[in-house]
Amino acid sequence: MRRALPILLALAASAPALAQAPATTPEFTELWTKFSDNCLTRFPDDAAVATNAGDDGWNPLPAAQAKAFLRDGPGRGWMITGRYGVFVLTIEPPPTHRCVVRKNVRSVPKFEDRLAELVADWSQDLNPPMHLSPLPPKDMGGETFYGFELRSGDGKLADTVGATVHPIPGTTQAELRLSRLRK
Repeated sequence: MRRALPILLALAASAPALAQAPATTPEFTELWTKFSDNCLTRFPDDAAVATNAGDDGWNPLPAAQAKAFLRDGPGRGWMITGRYGVFVLTIEPPPTHRCVVRKNVRSVPKFEDRLAELVADWSQDLNPPMHLSPLPPKDMGGETFYGFELRSGDGKLADTVGATVHPIPGTTQAELRLSRLRK
């Protein structure tokens, strides 16, 4: 938690106010668990992610459906119904080597502090050690990204990990995506 405190303070100071549920929810916890199990534990080994997805009961997405989630880019996808709804896992190959788990939510949980704690806890076990820095929330044309950079000892960017909130037009729902981008 000591490493997470500066991240929590920086994130809290820079985060814009969002319409959010009062606290991190079991739904967010399930999303994080699925993300961690695939995108943090096994990625960037795409074959390991695919094997795990099959072993855990994720259903492969037809190519056209995966392509829609990948915004017409290359990659693969899987879908599973969990305790709190439907989750989608996608992998984009290099040069944009990204692993994402997403879910539609009725209201966006106040996840920023918990996300900072979880990413800090995960990054402490990396070998070689990485330097973790929070990024300011970034408005990306209607969606907001809350992220963290991981840099090697020589300062080279290795990974970006974070969450994107994408409001679904005409509804009170949003798509919440947890992602890891490998550099």
